[in-house]
Amino acid sequence: MEINILTNSFILLSGIVSGFIIFQSFINAPLLFKTLTIEQARPLLRKIFPILFITNAVIGLIMTAVALIAQLTLVMLIVGLVTFIFSAICILLVATTNRAADENNNDRFRVLHTLSVVLTMIIMFINLLWIAIS
Repeated sequence: MEINILTNSFILLSGIVSGFIIFQSFINAPLLFKTLTIEQARPLLRKIFPILFITNAVIGLIMTAVALIAQLTLVMLIVGLVTFIFSAICILLVATTNRAADENNNDRFRVLHTLSVVLTMIIMFINLLWIAIS
């Protein structure tokens, strides 16, 4: 793979996506739950996670466009598409997940939250590992 400015941009965007997820999932959210009560943490997390998902969706769309325009590898195109599509799914899950929590529908909340977490972890891992399989 020839390294050029578009390839470097793709690598940078992939790192940004991974970094956002790592920071939010493994540093920020756990710290909020340790520091604040659930009643205090909930409104903040309900603001932060949609921003994370929207940001990652936009970056995934840019990654996809870069991969197509620069005719980068198929793996890079897939990484961009997965980042965009899975982030978009997470965006769509937010309202339903929040409603389930508000209605104390724990089973539904658990399923939706788990789906969101799994999709987000797939996004993180694919953005961290794609370069090793390219």
